[in-house]
Amino acid sequence: MRELRPEPRPMAGARAPLFERLAEVEGTAASGPAPPRVLDRAGLRTSILEGLAQLLNTRRPGGVPEGWVLDYGVPDFGGLSAASAPDREHYASALTAAIAAYEPRLLDARISLEPVAGDPQRLRGRLSGDLLLGSIREPVVFPLLLHAASGALQFGEDNAGEVTA
Repeated sequence: MRELRPEPRPMAGARAPLFERLAEVEGTAASGPAPPRVLDRAGLRTSILEGLAQLLNTRRPGGVPEGWVLDYGVPDFGGLSAASAPDREHYASALTAAIAAYEPRLLDARISLEPVAGDPQRLRGRLSGDLLLGSIREPVVFPLLLHAASGALQFGEDNAGEVTA
């Protein structure tokens, strides 16, 4: 006799990342409600921004082969100049490669960077791509600000303050 299994049900949203779901297992009764297992559109955007802020503000060590776990993050940009167009292209390329490797919920990521008038150490830009919500692709744009000397990257509407994920 065949065993009856429940039919898969469609999800209204996107599955929360593994580490967010594992945090639920640790128990969050003392610190508030458990994180959701399924994220709505706003929750998914917030989760992606938090993950991107962590990824793009992590410096990876030199000499690590590409594709290894130790390859997580972006290279140190300390020697590059915000005023140099080739250096800006290098910044954008490195950031885009890290996103493609470590953030599968954001497809076809593209980054454009421009110098900030009056501040030679900062670059203002946009990260655009397609958000993957279940089987639906939705175009998104995240404004960003990059401090060239430190490599610190911030996301937000006004590009002036802290990461607004």
